[in-house]
Amino acid sequence: MDQPSPLWKRTLTAPWRAVAWCGRGLWRRKRPILAALTILVCLHLAATIITGVALRREYARLRKAGEPLTGDQVLTTLQQRVASMEFHPSADQPNAAWVYEHAFQELRLSEAGKRCWEEVARGDVRAGDPRRLRFARSMVPANRRYFSLLEEGSRIRDCAFPVNWYSGAAALFPHLARMREAARFLALRAELATADGDADAALGDCATILRMAEHAKSEPTIIGQLVGYALQGFALTTLEHVLANAEPQAPACTRLSAQLEHTDQIGPSVRAMQGERVLFGRWAFDYLRHKGKDPGLAEVVGKQVLWLRIPARTVGRPVLNVNELTYLRSLTGWTDVMRLPFPEALQREKSLQQDMDALPAYRAVLARMLTPAFARFTWSRNRTTAMIGAAEIALALRLYRVAHGTYPDSLSALENAGWRLPNDPFTEQPYRYRRQGAGFLVYSVGPDLTDDGGKAHQPPVMKQEDKGYDFPLSCPR
Repeated sequence: MDQPSPLWKRTLTAPWRAVAWCGRGLWRRKRPILAALTILVCLHLAATIITGVALRREYARLRKAGEPLTGDQVLTTLQQRVASMEFHPSADQPNAAWVYEHAFQELRLSEAGKRCWEEVARGDVRAGDPRRLRFARSMVPANRRYFSLLEEGSRIRDCAFPVNWYSGAAALFPHLARMREAARFLALRAELATADGDADAALGDCATILRMAEHAKSEPTIIGQLVGYALQGFALTTLEHVLANAEPQAPACTRLSAQLEHTDQIGPSVRAMQGERVLFGRWAFDYLRHKGKDPGLAEVVGKQVLWLRIPARTVGRPVLNVNELTYLRSLTGWTDVMRLPFPEALQREKSLQQDMDALPAYRAVLARMLTPAFARFTWSRNRTTAMIGAAEIALALRLYRVAHGTYPDSLSALENAGWRLPNDPFTEQPYRYRRQGAGFLVYSVGPDLTDDGGKAHQPPVMKQEDKGYDFPLSCPR
């Protein structure tokens, strides 16, 4: 009778014996298993072919519709030349970016000034606080060259910073943060000019910020648009402060009103959606299909995407195709939203979001990762557009008072005097307006389409889903 093997030997050989046992079982059942594998391979091949054909048809449809599908088609000639390092400051075509870069290098702040500016930037020191004016009185004279270059750059039509647009998620935009900071400094200088009684100079700073915002919005990215909207918000908040505390002359009001009237919010937002599709979305899917290492992608869609590369190139190819198809159709829908009138756009936004949420995970997992900020983007655009219209009306009201000695009782009286006023973009109806003491209040009803009497949103954070507030602009004098 055979003696049993020692325990240590049985322990070491257990994995091998388990593998051998499984192998013998599979060999005895080889026909059913081979049949199942054959069926799975055929199904996978059919799914890959079907989804691939659907994806190619979607690209063909976009191409036929004239939608840009390459980076060169969404970038301006100047942006292409700067990205390829073929453009230099000495070229004949002016570039505002070089002037801005020079301005950023000219900024001078003492250590105490930097600490005070950090408090201002955080919002700890708000408009009207004596500490802001003390800081401004020391900072503004020491940085005349800085402000002069900012104004000079804002008056140049074309602007293209050196961004590697073809690197996808690895593209960097450090200049956008510097432009936000510059707009804050200009708003601070406008506050100082208002306190010193030079309201026209303050409105000039508002105009400079608005021109800088157009340069930020010229970039085909959502982040560029969001920074542009932030700059427009700084300008409009500063304008409200100027109107509430000073008396700008009619020519300055007329110039700023004309600038606000010609602000384009639709064209840049459509181009930003097209740029997102080509420069980032399509780049991400191509990255998953092909070999390469780019840690920048993880910063955009999350580190969990990195392990998707291997299955995406093999068994996961149908799922990848379906997700890209979902992404393309979603981007087409959001791009169409940018072109619609606001009331229709609001309903379409909700429908797009509901459609995306209703999709099963395997069809939209990547699409959801690549489209998280679209609702916030459209909301920011709508809010800024509404406030620009309110600012136009506020300037017209101030000009009416200069001509007639008092504010009108209604906006219809303003229109009868020859002014062409914008409508509330959320309702396509006239803005709400009423006299308020010696001044006035004009406001948009906002995305909830409900007149809340001009009630402003309470700080600290304004959220898209909040209700019960309007977008007001008030002037107490």
